[in-house]
Amino acid sequence: MGEHDFTSIDIGRVAGQAVIDSYIESYGHRLKVNLDEPDVIIRVDVIQNEIFIGLDTTGDDALHKRWYRVYSHPAPLNASIAASMLRIAEWKKEETIFDPMAGSGTIPIEAALAGRNIATGKNREFAYFKIFDMELSPQKENKNIMEIYGMEKFRKHVEGAKENARVAGVDDTIHFFQGDATKFSGMEADVIITNPPYGLRIGSKKMIEKLYTGFLSKAKEILCDRGRIVAITASQREMMEAAKKNGFIIEEKIAVKYGDLDAVIFKMHI
Repeated sequence: MGEHDFTSIDIGRVAGQAVIDSYIESYGHRLKVNLDEPDVIIRVDVIQNEIFIGLDTTGDDALHKRWYRVYSHPAPLNASIAASMLRIAEWKKEETIFDPMAGSGTIPIEAALAGRNIATGKNREFAYFKIFDMELSPQKENKNIMEIYGMEKFRKHVEGAKENARVAGVDDTIHFFQGDATKFSGMEADVIITNPPYGLRIGSKKMIEKLYTGFLSKAKEILCDRGRIVAITASQREMMEAAKKNGFIIEEKIAVKYGDLDAVIFKMHI
């Protein structure tokens, strides 16, 4: 980043040659380089007038990628954001968690994985462990009995979420069912975490306002004492208006860049 009289190709060439020269000096022979499947990735970034050099411990695959996503919703939630929303909600394993707009099940599945100590990167090959000839030792999986619910309006997404949960190995932990986020009843929840439709996923702002207002009205009915809601949306004004109409207090707003969208994660309670 910044203006320089050299390119990223120049940086790569100089940095690569420096690594090769250093290896020759240390071991007396030239380093064999495999650019397609490297065991060690060295990152060199020049930002303005500073240079940053480090070892890439995670590899080229982004950390948000999950092995269990065999069914993809048209607008899937980034799994890393879903995991972060669980932390923002301060969800505890003994609390009932509910996602009324579950899509392909990302939030309930991430909750189940966290609750059962299943590493979200268990099928990844972390470069760090290759470098130091170590093996990734996951935490011992437990069989905590948890109350995790996911609801989705469309049957095909319900079935897709169930399939993702099965592949993740947590289908016996999550209860997925079909329903409307503005009409559900007959249950109690300590925490509601969800990724409601917004923008191109739903259409007009009036439709978003109606959905958000109806959703929060029903959420207010089922939340237990000290219950809270964490929701992500790019329709910030509509969420704030719906919260105000239903008497929710917004504790926190966290700005998130979600693709090309400027989204916000809301944390609120009655």
